[in-house]
Formats: sequence, C-alpha cells, structure tokens
Amino acid sequence: MHLLIVSPDILASHVFQNSLLRQNIRSLTCLPTSLNSDWVPQTDAIFFPHPLNSQDWHRLLPFLLNLSAKLPLLLNACHKSVFYEPIFKSFLKQSIFLDPTLDLEEFPLLVKDVIEKSTLKDQGRFVQLGAYILDRCQRSVFGPDTRAFLTPKEFFLLELLIQNSGRITTREHIINRVWDRREYVAPNTIEVYISRLRHKLGDSPLTAWIRTVPCLGYQFTIPIADLMAPSQSAARLSLEPSVSSSLFEASAALAPAL
Repeated sequence: MHLLIVSPDILASHVFQNSLLRQNIRSLTCLPTSLNSDWVPQTDAIFFPHPLNSQDWHRLLPFLLNLSAKLPLLLNACHKSVFYEPIFKSFLKQSIFLDPTLDLEEFPLLVKDVIEKSTLKDQGRFVQLGAYILDRCQRSVFGPDTRAFLTPKEFFLLELLIQNSGRITTREHIINRVWDRREYVAPNTIEVYISRLRHKLGDSPLTAWIRTVPCLGYQFTIPIADLMAPSQSAARLSLEPSVSSSLFEASAALAPAL
C-alpha cells in the first residue's frame, strides 16, 4: 500500500508517515508545487492533511483530472468548502473528509481500510491461478493442497511477482514496490522473504512457479496445463453470491506473458 501526502508543511507530515509505518503502509510527502515530479504510479490514495490556498488547489486541478484511476482522496475537513465549488464537485464521490478529532493511532487503520476497499472494488477480492485462489482480503492462498496465510510483505511480494508473471522482477523493483523508500533493506532480505514464502506454500506447484533467476531477480511462471486446471476452490466460491462477482480468471491477463 502506498499513500501520497500533499502538504505545504513537509516537516509536520512526517508525523503521519511514521504512524503509517505501523501498518506497513508506505508513503511519500511532496509539496503542491512538486506533485507532478514526485508522483509515483503505485500510489493507492492521496492525503491532504493541511490547509492549501486557492492557488494551490487550482494548480492541483489538472493533475487530479488527468489521473487515470479514481484514487481515494483523504482530506482535512477544512477543505470541504473547496470541493463544493463547481470545478471540484466531480471529485466528491472519491473524497473522504476526516474528522478533526481522529486519533493519530487510528489514522493508519483508516487509510488501510480505505485502500483495501478501493482495491477490492477496482480489482476484485480473488485472483484465480489454475487450481489456486489468491485472497486479497485475508492475504492468503488456498487450493487443493495449500492453505497459507501471509504477512503483509509476503503477500505484497507474491502479488507483485504474479502481476509481472512471465517477466523477470528485479531486486530493485521489489524493493521499490514492497519496502518503504526510506527503509533500510539488507542485502539478503529479499532472499529471506522468498524463502519464507516458499516455505509457507509448501510442496504445492506454487512453490515451483517462483523461479530464481541468478544475478537478475525472480520470475513467476505458470505452465499452461496448470493455468487451465479446474479449481474446486473456485467452484465453491461460485456458489456464494456475495463473492462470485468478485472472482475473476487471471488466465486472460497472464497468458500474453507466457
């Protein structure tokens, strides 16, 4: 998870960044004037904690309009009047105005909840990989011979490898996407997490699908025969109306990369 904090007070924003780390939420703070250069594609939500003047908001308008995804906007309640102006009114559906009495301890939990709900809405809760199901809500993987619950970093690492299926995911890319930019990552950290991931996945084919590419990184590759394998887990899920609409086949997305 990644939160972009836009504020004229960089120093004061570090308080929010420190609180977010407790929930393993990465963040980056930038000035309204440097938003275009500091923007990172992996951003899941944008937070405006401090008052901005009219000039700042009109400078931000083209950026917000050009966003390809309707990211959640978390705002200080003082900004509410701005978003009732005609030119900003279209952003109200994706805006969440925070209660001024919100405790700093509760802030990262709120951010986590908002991002998870937004992700599930855009991507769906479940990803099917042959006979296996990746559950974004529970951060788990389950199938005929596997039921593994992953830590946040283990899950983000596996999800990143799946997103890059068929391609080599470099160590640098993994560090940039899974770890915070300001967090020290020891030379063997990624190897340790890959080892933990393989251990939790056990003897299932998923373990073999994570391939080490010496000196380059890692590659997630699913054989066509395994990709098309029927899933009893998916069949059970299809009987539940509450989740069947969220389940989607990953084969269409992964097949071009194989």
